[in-house]
Amino acid sequence: MLKIIFIILLTKLNLYNNINLIDIDGNKTNYSFKYNNEVYHDIYTTDNWHIVDSYKITNENDIKKICRILVKEHPIHSSDKNSYRTIDDLVFEWKQHNIAYFLLPDDNKYKENVRSVDLNPDDQNQNVIEMYKRRIENGR
Repeated sequence: MLKIIFIILLTKLNLYNNINLIDIDGNKTNYSFKYNNEVYHDIYTTDNWHIVDSYKITNENDIKKICRILVKEHPIHSSDKNSYRTIDDLVFEWKQHNIAYFLLPDDNKYKENVRSVDLNPDDQNQNVIEMYKRRIENGR
């Protein structure tokens, strides 16, 4: 019982579930973090965090925590290019990608595209339908 209380307290203090974001090559572009005993790779380019296999992470609080850590390292501009995206906004985009991944049949050509999220200004405030329509219009 005491161990459970200790784990809950550490979780609230954000010490127990630290994802340990690591700059793999020291160039501030190739990163990794550990979540649920699995290593995830993320690539940062200007105003874009690409999280490989992000569909595997579905817990909203965990997504929020990961986004907080990522934007602390490299914030992402909003679509207006003046302000920065909020954590809630990034979480919404990630969840929209997850929705698309789980709804699309395995043989759909877009399934691979939503397997990994790109947190950037392009998809800000767009739901899964809006993202899909934009990709159709752009021929992607």
